Amino acid sequence: MATLPAIDGSGAMHPPSNSSLTTYEFKVDRQDIGYVRFTLESYDGMAVVSTRDPYTALIEVSVSPGCEEMVMGLLASLSRDEGLAIEQVSSSRSPLGHSLTER
Repeated sequence: MATLPAIDGSGAMHPPSNSSLTTYEFKVDRQDIGYVRFTLESYDGMAVVSTRDPYTALIEVSVSPGCEEMVMGLLASLSRDEGLAIEQVSSSRSPLGHSLTER
């Protein structure tokens, strides 16, 4: 079962501790950073997107445990169905065995 974000007394959400997250880095088109962030973060507790470098459009996607396949499938769908250029650069764990274009 996925670890969901905690909500503190102020109502602010905090993602699970970094040690339990799987992190991926992707290069996207600059104009798509907000759209990718909005899309992934609209699934509460599944992933958090951070912009690592706005000039090269490098983003980091921190994924809750158990949600890795869903996030990768969603990114593949954005790439395939909506034509977004999304390239995986690195991962904090071994790749899932699929490139985004194979899905």
